[in-house]
Amino acid sequence: MQDDSSLKKCLTKLLIISKVSSLVRGRAIITRMALTMATFLLFSAAKAALPLQMKLELGFEGRYRIGSWTPLRVLFENQGPSVKGTLMVKLPQKPYFEKASAETVYSLPISLPSSSRKLYQINVLLESNIDSLEVLLVSNEKTLIKKKIELEPFYQKNGFILVVNRSHSGFSFLNLRATQKIRRVIYADLDELPNEWIGYDAIRALILDDITSVELTSFQQRAIKIWLSTGGTLILTARGGYGKFKTSFLLNLLPLEFLEKIHLESSFSSLQDKYGAFDRGIQRVEVWNSRWQKGDILIKEGDVPLVIRLDRDQGRVFFLTFDFFQPSFKNWSGLPHLWADLLKEEDSLLPISWGIGDFIAASSFPWQGKLWPGRGGIVVFLLVYLLFVGFFCWQGTNRRLFRRTEISLALTILGFIGISYLLGLKIRENNTLLRQVSICYQRQGGFLARTESYNVFFSPASRPVELKFNEKNSFVSALLAPRHPRLLRDLVVHLEAGKIHWSSPFIPPWSFHLFRSETILPFSLEAKINAQKEVIGVSLKNLNSFSLQDLLLLYDGHSAFLKELAPSGETDLTLNLKEKDSSFSSSKYLQEVMLRSPDSEAKLRREIFQQMWDFEGPLKELTTRFCVLLAWFEGSPQVVPAADGQGRNSLTGLLIMPLKIPQSEL
Repeated sequence: MQDDSSLKKCLTKLLIISKVSSLVRGRAIITRMALTMATFLLFSAAKAALPLQMKLELGFEGRYRIGSWTPLRVLFENQGPSVKGTLMVKLPQKPYFEKASAETVYSLPISLPSSSRKLYQINVLLESNIDSLEVLLVSNEKTLIKKKIELEPFYQKNGFILVVNRSHSGFSFLNLRATQKIRRVIYADLDELPNEWIGYDAIRALILDDITSVELTSFQQRAIKIWLSTGGTLILTARGGYGKFKTSFLLNLLPLEFLEKIHLESSFSSLQDKYGAFDRGIQRVEVWNSRWQKGDILIKEGDVPLVIRLDRDQGRVFFLTFDFFQPSFKNWSGLPHLWADLLKEEDSLLPISWGIGDFIAASSFPWQGKLWPGRGGIVVFLLVYLLFVGFFCWQGTNRRLFRRTEISLALTILGFIGISYLLGLKIRENNTLLRQVSICYQRQGGFLARTESYNVFFSPASRPVELKFNEKNSFVSALLAPRHPRLLRDLVVHLEAGKIHWSSPFIPPWSFHLFRSETILPFSLEAKINAQKEVIGVSLKNLNSFSLQDLLLLYDGHSAFLKELAPSGETDLTLNLKEKDSSFSSSKYLQEVMLRSPDSEAKLRREIFQQMWDFEGPLKELTTRFCVLLAWFEGSPQVVPAADGQGRNSLTGLLIMPLKIPQSEL
């Protein structure tokens, strides 16, 4: 800590001024002035003396999207001695229908050497029932510094467009409306991009504009690649030097064989015919002339490509080879329409929004375990009970011997209670359950799926339990279930260690705990669609190690059903839109699901589908635009957290894959 010399000087000045004021007239006025000056000096000195400062930035430009994961940047500046502690982010959640509340805490160990500046990023899920979040630095059970961020309930339906450029301007024409309360376009520098793919959850498209080079960290590069693999959109403009396109990161994304800058003196009829005439005469325009190993040229002028698209897994990369800020394009009225076409592809392939399982998880987790003895235990209980009742009745007929039965009666009751207690402990230990429902969203032609999993942990016994998850790919958040107050428990997520535990050292007995995790997972299912007139054919190949069950193909009120697709199995599904027999009936489909095994597993599948089709989910609306494939599975590519090797795990998985139909064929 710094010395208190500045504080001593302030106090000395205060005493001198007070002494002078007592020797002259108007000492009351001078005293007030002295106190005001002393207070200001004391505050300034105290502020300058703080050795540890913390600066917070939530989202981008302070903007965030409710219902999405959002990066929180925490910048520490330490001018005092070294500090080792824990960075904690607390998100208190207020339920809608219950008085009880819960809190999610994200915990990350940090180390701040003396005279250092360090930046940490934590991704948090901003649910609609979170009013604020609190950030603390705790060391040796003492809070060193604490700040609070109040959240405003802003909703952005279509996501943000994130622009990386030096001027932080130039893309206002992409905003939906000039009077919109929340801007659609937000700006960032390279060092502000998230280090994890989940940080792009609220981002619809990422635009790398006039940066001369792409100096991204290895974490940022990996995050963007994973984000692209699950459907992200990256747009590269022509602004910037030659070195921008020769970085290792962009060379992996853009398989360029040839790139040079040329000047065109052309009418650019390809642009004017599609998007409208220019407002001024055409001048000499700089264009990047390129040749690609693969990729689709959407617009070209002669032999020079102007707009190129490259599919990367399930995402897309666009390259604009001309600078639309040049005089010929600067005030061009067709520019917004050109960009609308680039972003339209993203609109049409959006899957069902995340969080659809919130309502399912709140009501669809009946206890799957066994809370009672088996048949043998019941028989033993009846025999003991009959023996006890018979003995008591026999003793009751002889009054002289009635007193002798008091001791035997007490011993019998204690013995029966002891046996029942021991039997109950065995039942509880054997029925600890980690129940999970995973919904996998996968785009056509990709092998990675974004998965949201709803995990219920039930522990009949009171004992410490620690759940482990993959800290590199999994992001965990607490979830409130208003219909089940016992589900409300404070959750602590240790980000670096990949562990979850609750605030109490022991799990309360007979209690449920519910949390949600989101993961990028491999899901190997090949789906090829072929549409001719009013007949749609889909070829499927299951490359997973587990079978797919109760497959359902849906489009515009018509359906095709398949009971099972084995591992490495292939099949074809056909939809004939003319036939009335192919009309979809949810009741018939649910009957097929229940016929597999009319147990709690089938009931859970029925509940999930009903919630998605009839109530909360936009599945019905999605099937009017896409041919949607649904498939259930019980195997899982390592998505269930481990619970100390105790208890048993149970999984129900649902795959949702929208298939884009070639409209020219229908």
